[in-house]
Amino acid sequence: MIKHRQVQRRGRRSQMTTSFTDPAISMDLLRAVLQPSINEEIQTVFNKYMKFFQKAALNVRDNVGEEVDAEQLIQEACRSCLEQAKLLFSDGEKVIPRLTHELPGIKRGRQAEEECAHRGSPLPKKRKGRPPGHILSSDRAAAGM
Repeated sequence: MIKHRQVQRRGRRSQMTTSFTDPAISMDLLRAVLQPSINEEIQTVFNKYMKFFQKAALNVRDNVGEEVDAEQLIQEACRSCLEQAKLLFSDGEKVIPRLTHELPGIKRGRQAEEECAHRGSPLPKKRKGRPPGHILSSDRAAAGM
């Protein structure tokens, strides 16, 4: 419920002002006043990075074909940036959601490896590095061999 009170000034009875005591309303009024300036600054930031988005969109068009709408790709990228920026102001948990348009084949090898490990696959996970029996000559001297 919105809390407010009527305040009457002395003199003219017809002149009434409203004083808002709800902090959320006060903050929203301030935001509404500042919003045009905030929007201008956000647009300035996007203009700074627009050349990168344009080059990337043209590159996609060159690689995929002329049917790709470069402007739509740029708009989607900008909206995605804003969605990610909202996480800076989220309440509590700092969850980083996965991108909805992430290509499934990019990290396929590692994903398959992790899935096998989680399922308890009988095949051992391949590990990089030296085999367990490999000992350096300096290690042999220290071990007394």
